[in-house]
Amino acid sequence: MVENINFVQDIVLKDKNLHQVMFNISDFQLYFGSKKTVELFEDKILEIENPYLSYWFVTQFKEADIKAHEQIVLKKGTAKINYLFTRDVEGADVKAHEKVILEEGTAQDNYLFARDIEGADVKAHGQVVLDRDAKSEYYFLFAYEGIC
Repeated sequence: MVENINFVQDIVLKDKNLHQVMFNISDFQLYFGSKKTVELFEDKILEIENPYLSYWFVTQFKEADIKAHEQIVLKKGTAKINYLFTRDVEGADVKAHEKVILEEGTAQDNYLFARDIEGADVKAHGQVVLDRDAKSEYYFLFAYEGIC
């Protein structure tokens, strides 16, 4: 089906623009299907260690190795990408991502995580918002919505 795997991988992943790489992979998937796309590109994507690309890949391809991509997001991702991964990827390790949010997240990140993620430690997120920025609108949202 695909003759020279390395050549194909190099062509699709050659662009330094992340959106173009995603487009190239999506385009490849249209012709060869999800399973073949994951087989050809997952290892290369994991080698790149880009948390945004890993997040996108697991949300686009059900066959992707969620746990492997999750480790990249946990290790290199921002609080925002950890929130999105937890929100959008079924089976994400809520407590591991929550730790990142609590340690590195803004008031907004903590508010959104507490509001949107089932099993989140709402009181801990409320305390982080209070400690970091008691005057923020997110502290008032916690109080107003009664989630703190």
